[in-house]
Amino acid sequence: MGYVCLNFVPAGFTFAASGMFQALGNTWPALYSTASRLILFAVPVIWLAGQSDFEIEQIWVFSVATVYCQAMISYLLLRREMNKKLVYTSEVSMPSPVRN
Repeated sequence: MGYVCLNFVPAGFTFAASGMFQALGNTWPALYSTASRLILFAVPVIWLAGQSDFEIEQIWVFSVATVYCQAMISYLLLRREMNKKLVYTSEVSMPSPVRN
């Protein structure tokens, strides 16, 4: 069960990224990230479960690997989304002072 603790940090990052997607107004990237983990996890585990030398510990190893993949996918999608939504300018625009 020592593998479970390795999931916490990337899972927390993924949850935070999902919140950022909501804040930016586009939740599709969070869905893509979750779907990618499901596919990356389910397909190999289903195949692995049919093997004669299958051990339950291998599921935990796949879980750790896929949650790190999901965190990386979330990071890349979040960078892309922030570059699309946020505008960076070189000059600082300050509001004019209010004079009485």
